[in-house]
Amino acid sequence: MFISIILILGPFLCEWRYGNNVGDLFVFYRNMIGFITLVFIPNLILLIAYFRENKEIKFTPDYKKNVIEISRNGQIKTYLFSEINSSIYNRNTYSKDSMWQVFSYADLGYCDLTFKNGDRYYLTSYLIDINKKPLFENTEIKYSIFPSIDKTDPKIVIEKEKQQVEKRIEKLELSLMQKSEFELKEIIKGKGKYQEEAIRVAEKLLKNKNVV
Repeated sequence: MFISIILILGPFLCEWRYGNNVGDLFVFYRNMIGFITLVFIPNLILLIAYFRENKEIKFTPDYKKNVIEISRNGQIKTYLFSEINSSIYNRNTYSKDSMWQVFSYADLGYCDLTFKNGDRYYLTSYLIDINKKPLFENTEIKYSIFPSIDKTDPKIVIEKEKQQVEKRIEKLELSLMQKSEFELKEIIKGKGKYQEEAIRVAEKLLKNKNVV
């Protein structure tokens, strides 16, 4: 659709901007082709990756029986909805803005679905409409410009996030140790102005000083 609009309106836009100069029209189309190529390369990469991931998978949810049937390479497995451990919808950032939804890859994304027995599936836009209401309860929604499939073990991700939080807390402790008791109390009072981590550190420092 986007390409069609450019091809149809291109000459009129070029005439409005540059006049009837054919050379300028050539420059206009050359620039637009370069722009379109750069914009749609991510689209092609994601489509290929998603196709490879889901070409042998069939996904069938049955809400009446409260079960999910997933077929992979001819092998069928059935799960209860209650057996879902986590569901993460990875959507394209452009899907949040109606103006940018003209780009076809705004509809691309995938669901990272993990069951309690450890089975994990990546349900891409080939199988589900990623921009509609999530199919599963308590689904986490994430956005990125390029929602490529991330197969990193969730435990590793959680551990890294935990380490990052610990490092931030250590830096906050070093910074807030120089604050007076009055300043620490002001931080605790201003809950809307400071991050929760800063408030917890301030409370911890006051407790260590035996200040009620």
